[in-house]
Amino acid sequence: MGNIIDSGIRKRIDNLLRTKQVSIQGSNGSGVAFKVASDIVNGFNLDPDEVAEYLFYSDWNERCIPPWSPSELKHKCQDAYRTFTGTRGFFLANQRQSNQKRTASVKQSRPEPKAENKAEAVPKKSIINRTLYEYKDMNYTNFMMVERYDYSDGGKGLNYFVWNGFEYKAVKLDGVPRIPYNLGYVHRRKNIIIVEGEKTAVRLEKFLKKTNRWGLVAWTCFIGGCNGFTKYASTYAEYFHNKENILILADNDENGRKYAQSVGEGIRTFQKKDDKCRIRSAETFLSGIPPKYDFADWFDSIDWDSEYWRAQVKKPCTDGRLENEIIEVVKEYLEQVHGSELKEY
Repeated sequence: MGNIIDSGIRKRIDNLLRTKQVSIQGSNGSGVAFKVASDIVNGFNLDPDEVAEYLFYSDWNERCIPPWSPSELKHKCQDAYRTFTGTRGFFLANQRQSNQKRTASVKQSRPEPKAENKAEAVPKKSIINRTLYEYKDMNYTNFMMVERYDYSDGGKGLNYFVWNGFEYKAVKLDGVPRIPYNLGYVHRRKNIIIVEGEKTAVRLEKFLKKTNRWGLVAWTCFIGGCNGFTKYASTYAEYFHNKENILILADNDENGRKYAQSVGEGIRTFQKKDDKCRIRSAETFLSGIPPKYDFADWFDSIDWDSEYWRAQVKKPCTDGRLENEIIEVVKEYLEQVHGSELKEY
């Protein structure tokens, strides 16, 4: 015990938590939470109280039904440490063994020096950035995962994985089941904001949490952009029955506007007769907004140290307008980028 949770360990904990089932009251939620606490406390040989605090603020805890309190998590972590009988630090030991094997492999496979008269080989493109996005089912359990990566030559790539009950297995795009990103919240909330792409959805989530507005709406996107939604519109629309407000935030390009139109018309077309949901999209941009600009770009430009945003971060979510009018939740973005002009579907 006693390892400090440094940035490297935190990253590994976050990656581990993405694979963990969330706890749901009435479905052995206590046992699920205990297993998560035990894996982290004992697997990384960490202080139980530090782990409890880290888990409390984690995305995993926010997805639990209901989320765990600090005292409850502290109790779980302390029990996990007290009752463990194995060798602690097993995740750290696995990493050391992996590093040793990798080092030995590199030493054995060092290439011979190139002859001076040989032409220089053209460097192969390499992956410079890789991001994983998990799609959970309506009970917040593992369902599928999208891997997006950037190449050194500016290209992009995608991989898809489906959860088989034990692990993620790679599949082709045609084999990917179609559910909205962040389905658990989409299923439970009446007000939905739809964006294009998981990266933008993650930025929107951060914005809503930072400004204490995230409990009022759900945020989502779909695989494949405009064409992906159009092909599976009837399947996706099933998840948007009995909603009150849907707001679509388009990207500033032709594909973005096509995406907003496809989603708005698709959900409206397949709604039930008794659905009275109001569907709107922000497709018109103010002059001077760069091409392809989206909510993620706007979020990254926010000066959180400014007087206005410092006040928003500290402001509790008690404004009735935020609960009754979905555009109030992202009003600053609409005013600064779209001029608040919305299209009805």
